[in-house]
Parts: sequence; structure tokens; C-alpha cells
Amino acid sequence: MAAAAQSPAPAVATAKESSQLKEIPVVIMSSENVPNRISRCLEEGAEDFLLKPVRPSDVSRLCSRIR
Repeated sequence: MAAAAQSPAPAVATAKESSQLKEIPVVIMSSENVPNRISRCLEEGAEDFLLKPVRPSDVSRLCSRIR
């Protein structure tokens, strides 16, 4: 039996609290379309949440926003 996937939100929060990491944009990529998980990651400071399979247009949009 596979282990349940853990939310990346705690890792995002930790990165955003770090003086060395807080300025680095965090983007989450996942195949799990779970609205509360997506919301939590964004609330913790992730720049975006991309659902797999990632489309080229998603990457283009993200790159233009982060620059």
C-alpha cells in the first residue's frame, strides 16, 4: 500500500520564514487537484500551483508573472 501524499504547504511555510529562502519563488506542481490543498499552499506563500500534466501555456504564464 502506498503512503498518502503529504501536503507541500508546511514546506512552503518553512521556506517563506527563512531569511535565506523567502525571496525565492515557490511553485508547486502536483497531479492532485485538491482545492483545499491548493488554497493552503497559496496561503502559505507559494507563487502558483500547477497541475500535471503541465502545459507550455501554464509555464509561459508563470514565467511572465514571476519576472
